[in-house]
Amino acid sequence: MHLSCRTLRRGLGQIALAGWLALAIVALPAAPARPAPPDPTAAGAPHPALGVPLPPERAARLRRIIAAPDEACLAAGAAAGTSSSQIAIGRAAALVAQSPVGAWLLHEARARQVLICLDPATELAAYYRAELRLIGLQAQLAGAAKVVFLAHELAHVLQHPRYSNDRSLPLEDLILMHRMREATAEAVATRVLWQLRAGGRPGAWQAKLGTGYGDIARAFAQAMASADEGAAAGRELRATRAAFDRWFAWPERLRQYDDHMLGHIERIAHDHQGLAAPRRTLSDDFLRGLGWHAGETFIAAGERPLLDAYYRSGLSSGNAARLAALLGEGAARLASGAAAWQDGAATEGAAR
Repeated sequence: MHLSCRTLRRGLGQIALAGWLALAIVALPAAPARPAPPDPTAAGAPHPALGVPLPPERAARLRRIIAAPDEACLAAGAAAGTSSSQIAIGRAAALVAQSPVGAWLLHEARARQVLICLDPATELAAYYRAELRLIGLQAQLAGAAKVVFLAHELAHVLQHPRYSNDRSLPLEDLILMHRMREATAEAVATRVLWQLRAGGRPGAWQAKLGTGYGDIARAFAQAMASADEGAAAGRELRATRAAFDRWFAWPERLRQYDDHMLGHIERIAHDHQGLAAPRRTLSDDFLRGLGWHAGETFIAAGERPLLDAYYRSGLSSGNAARLAALLGEGAARLASGAAAWQDGAATEGAAR
């Protein structure tokens, strides 16, 4: 999900980002007859342990979240490292890559120099910080669960910056887009796990059935069972749409994700800029772009519009009251100049 979580949610098992330990990178002195080793924080030099360049600013921000990133992190698509965390990440990524869609997601993440880290401090099952290109997995997750949540967060990588939060949108549209991002990531991840199951690797699929997203996996399987005979890819796309639609069917899931988004909007409302007057609105065509993965889409034209009330409605009474208060406050003091929301204030995270 998008944004920094602040409150523990037992129903789906979700919560806050943490981490404040520093890492010291010690450079060995160069022998007189040999060139100095590359600076692992230099912009163009791959970090020897991580496999991607780690410029000083990114390194400093990463250390505020992950303790010892050169042991806890691995670049997406990189060969497994030497630490226990890197080996665990490598195993999860290697399994995801056994799915054709999963392999494509990893390829895209590698092209963006995304880091995958085990985070022992977070209470989230997993998260994606777009401004750092960082996927965090809770260090205590079992092996199959790492695969479940890694697939979800890899799907979030492709959504930014095009579908990041934008202060120029109406608040109702921000809530809708947040829902759309989460439903899309969950649907695509479910397809990855289905492909693993079909290939004789059912562990992650079974693990997903035991999470707060098990109903989405069952919706996918039911759609596959009821689909007409045809090419596997076409059937999987229809099942992915069924999983996407199912995400919106559980009121408690909507309440928790809406609560999370509204909490972020409330913090933004009181920053130095405040809420801005909306300058644009979401369109169905724009949102349909979320469905494109590996050269195909599960959100086909001619199906239920993404601006339909099925996707937009369902605010709990408490969240509806919070939204009304924000709309009233925004009308009372609109900030001048609508700047784009910085992804630095945002985190994509997955609940258990």
